[in-house]
Amino acid sequence: AAGQISNKRAAPRILYGTTVRFRGDGRDDDELGFSYNVSEGGLYVRTLAPPSDDTVWLELMPPPSALRVRLEI
Repeated sequence: AAGQISNKRAAPRILYGTTVRFRGDGRDDDELGFSYNVSEGGLYVRTLAPPSDDTVWLELMPPPSALRVRLEI
């Protein structure tokens, strides 16, 4: 039908909002963002301070956990 966009993603995305702390590898200060959605292949984080570093550390609480995890991307 007209106006429909086909979803060609390999894995479904789920809307998931949580606070995300992140910083460039080796930096001292965390920046704040907010996750928007997550999938098997990625995580979208909204922020006003996107990192420019090659390696970034992220800390967040993934669904449905109550524990924070730290990721290196």
